[in-house]
Amino acid sequence: MSIAEESKDLFGFLDELKKCTECGEMLPLTMFAKDSGANYYKGKCKPCTKKHDDQLKELKKKHPPPTDPNYCCPICERNAQKILDKGHKVRWCLDHDHNTGEFRGYICNTCNTGIANLHEDPDVLQNAVNYLKEHNERIMD
Repeated sequence: MSIAEESKDLFGFLDELKKCTECGEMLPLTMFAKDSGANYYKGKCKPCTKKHDDQLKELKKKHPPPTDPNYCCPICERNAQKILDKGHKVRWCLDHDHNTGEFRGYICNTCNTGIANLHEDPDVLQNAVNYLKEHNERIMD
């Protein structure tokens, strides 16, 4: 029995429901946290968030963040100083495969956000590369 069904059995009604982006279950809003000061609920339910946080904690124990000031993001190839020069905070993000939990490395926050926004999908990332190349070629012509 799903959490939503259990909630219905316990309370005789269903609260407003939301689909968890991780497990895909339709759950009562009480199963989702809000960001501090935000008016919206997070995409992952509380149990999935805890599972993900625990996974990250273990990965960080096994793979501590880089401390070398010359360490460069393997995607954009910027080191800490170049990131600061762009006006960003230096924040190395532990990158991992969300399906397998496998550690991939540390990347800068900007690249981590970019990959996440493109659904960590190599085909979508390649489409983005093709799009930029196509439009850059038009500008150069």
